[in-house]
Amino acid sequence: MTKQDNDTDIFHKAASDPSCFRALVERFRGRVMSIAWRITGNAEDAHDVAQETFIKLHRSLNAIERDRSGASYLYRIATNTALDHVRKRRRTVDIDSPEAAEAGHNPGESSEQRMENRELHGIIVRLAEKLPRKQRQVFTLRDLEGFEMAEIADILGIANVTVRVHLARARLKLKRLLMKQYPDLVRSYREDMS
Repeated sequence: MTKQDNDTDIFHKAASDPSCFRALVERFRGRVMSIAWRITGNAEDAHDVAQETFIKLHRSLNAIERDRSGASYLYRIATNTALDHVRKRRRTVDIDSPEAAEAGHNPGESSEQRMENRELHGIIVRLAEKLPRKQRQVFTLRDLEGFEMAEIADILGIANVTVRVHLARARLKLKRLLMKQYPDLVRSYREDMS
């Protein structure tokens, strides 16, 4: 497998070549783990989700259409698998995990700022669990994972405008939840912005 291979070719080659599939897993494992962790909230569950995602991918490699991005197909499997896992387990987010400590770490931040950001991140992830499924998917992929709108539309198999609607609704609901459940945090943020 060479760097010149596009995603579609890589995924189609992986269907018949075990070494190519191993290389595919190595190439995409980090992003799949990141999606899984953002949705599940802890490393152990994220590892389970990533493993299940690649098993599902392996079983369905022949189903990937030639003109479709294999990466988008993989990210859709990862997102849906993670959401199913959360629904089954309904566990709380472990904001003290090492992965959470590293999430969004900025080298210029003081330890106090890192602690505050880690706490805020944990709050947002917990509140995002209360969003309807599609809104949670879009919010997670856009605001927590940094995917572009077109990529999210492709991953979820929905129109760009639908992505924008779900994202706007998710952000509005999260804002309302933050204001209702953490009014001091919202006031503090507004004062810091002044």
